[in-house]
Amino acid sequence: MTRFSAAGRYRRVILAAGLAVAVVYVMANFWLPTLAERAFPALIVLVLCFLALAFVTSMFPRPRAFEVRPQVPAFGAPTSPVAVLVTLALLVMAMGWTGIMIRDLGTTDTFIDRLPALLCVLVTVPSYVGVWRGQGIELRPDGLRDREWAGTLIAPWDALPVVPIPRHPTERATLRVRYARPELVRRHGLVTSRRQLMTDNIDQELAAQVIRYYTTHPERRPAIGTRAEYDRLLSEISEPPSAPGPDL
Repeated sequence: MTRFSAAGRYRRVILAAGLAVAVVYVMANFWLPTLAERAFPALIVLVLCFLALAFVTSMFPRPRAFEVRPQVPAFGAPTSPVAVLVTLALLVMAMGWTGIMIRDLGTTDTFIDRLPALLCVLVTVPSYVGVWRGQGIELRPDGLRDREWAGTLIAPWDALPVVPIPRHPTERATLRVRYARPELVRRHGLVTSRRQLMTDNIDQELAAQVIRYYTTHPERRPAIGTRAEYDRLLSEISEPPSAPGPDL
């Protein structure tokens, strides 16, 4: 995924540029009423291009590496370029339909005529916010966080048991976990599941290995978020386990 990984690393720059273009386009429709009609076919082609790139990108293996985030501090799963590309597709679609709605202002258009634009905006906003804030697993000295588009699952290390490595790590986009102390697990906002960690942007086997390592090595947790600790961690878990554990 190296060719497309820059979309994840620079997601905020890309999303900010996309939003700026969308605002300029929508405002231009107030002075150029024919712009929406002329540009809409090209915008549809652009949406299809973004979706095609997202599909191609999704075929690549998930990255087998965490990002080192010393400012948090944390080791975090990199943002999926697929999510960025899909969000751009939604943004362009919302931009196109909003232009159509502006073109028809003051005519006999009804609420049904404006519904496509409203629906596109409602779908785009949570996707945009979720990708902007970052999604996926994040390991911190105090525990594990799984960030979704509208909420965060927070599991202190004391809540986690030893996590076995899945036998088929590439078959699912989620990693199932069981908690030794579920009462310690907290949710902020809307979270899909307390027992499913999103791994669509990180290798499942690596995620399970790292979680299991810090569950069983509490003395190493304070160093999470440093480059030296990450390099040492990789050297420790580089040897494959003698036998895989049961599926999570």
